[in-house]
Amino acid sequence: MLLTVVTINLKDECFIPTKKNYERVRITLEKRFKQNFDVIIAWDPPETNLCPSSVAAWFSTHGYNVCLCHQMFSQRTEYSLMIPTLQDGCDIDKFFEWLGIFSIAGDLSDETDDYTNTYKYLSPSIYVGQVQYLQWTGFFTQKQVQEIYDVLKECILSQSTLLWVSLHVQGFADSPVSWDLKEHMFFNDGDNSYTIIFQPKGESIVRRSLCSNNKPRT
Repeated sequence: MLLTVVTINLKDECFIPTKKNYERVRITLEKRFKQNFDVIIAWDPPETNLCPSSVAAWFSTHGYNVCLCHQMFSQRTEYSLMIPTLQDGCDIDKFFEWLGIFSIAGDLSDETDDYTNTYKYLSPSIYVGQVQYLQWTGFFTQKQVQEIYDVLKECILSQSTLLWVSLHVQGFADSPVSWDLKEHMFFNDGDNSYTIIFQPKGESIVRRSLCSNNKPRT
């Protein structure tokens, strides 16, 4: 099967109604693209006096069925927990392993058991009074993610008692594109997430999860 990727520049100055290029693309899509499917749209208004839901009104007036998707929020607090520190000698891979176990509310106790796997604490680690876990689920724009990034960065720089703060952004597994606008294909997985660790002195650690289409080939 021959796979063809067609790119349409919607920002091109000549790509406007009544122009030949625009009309040629419109007619071609109407004739050849007959599939019906659901799409998720998030829109940041260019002006503060515009309502974000006005994009839904536009689609509704053009005959599309529109429903509002709500973002969901959950919060969890863990008390008297030993957490890894990013001091010299810290194994970064093990650090992210701990972060993943904590994120899914896995068992981080060091009690041994004959029937289940147990977790061994990283070194160096330190006991803290409480750890906050905040999770938002939904579809977010780049601007919204940037705002969360800025808040967390300001938080770690202004509170000297914090050892580190992490931000994990998980993309949709069935997103049409991933890093560098590379297409997700049928035979590729859809990993397209990244994690940022903020540190008190302004340093940060970034880890990206790449789909098989993005990994270097040897």
